[in-house]
Amino acid sequence: IRSSRARGRGGPVMIWIAVGGASLFVFTFATFLYARLRRDDDRIAAEAASLERAGRLDDAIALWHTLRVLEPIEPRWIYAVASGHERAGRKKAAAAEYESIVTRGIESSSFPLWRARSASAMISYDLGLFEKAFAAAAEAVIDNPGAAGALCVLGRLYASQQASNPAHLDTAIRFLERAAAADPNLPRVHRFLGLAYLD
Repeated sequence: IRSSRARGRGGPVMIWIAVGGASLFVFTFATFLYARLRRDDDRIAAEAASLERAGRLDDAIALWHTLRVLEPIEPRWIYAVASGHERAGRKKAAAAEYESIVTRGIESSSFPLWRARSASAMISYDLGLFEKAFAAAAEAVIDNPGAAGALCVLGRLYASQQASNPAHLDTAIRFLERAAAADPNLPRVHRFLGLAYLD
């Protein structure tokens, strides 16, 4: 670029080619690294899921944590860590992880925020935090009014409170019927709706 040609008409063109070539190289290298990372993600996620199915929950959680370090704002990995803790009986640890997704509002094309809100609602209920549970479940339905999973969670919460307020049973049935209409192939919706009808 410092040659006599650079001082003439070819100089700016050569500079543009050099800068453009460097940018293309950086973009290509970044794309390669991202693709490699995605392949590693898939491999690690498959291995973690296999460990989870085998009942090796702590080993699975360790791998989910590895993915979380690689992609700290990917909600799937935080959710996987949370559900691993929940399956291991560590409900407070699970609640903290679900809450970290909800409070930061993290979602992706493959992981909608309502799923974390619904999980947070159920774990809050298990911990006796009823107001927090209802608030999270209601926000999940507001996020996606057609999500059968979110409607089912809210219906379950209302059904669980029918002893203190019998009117909650009717509300529960309405939400569960909406969930069944939204996804007729979701078995748990029909199970909870059947139980609500029996009550």
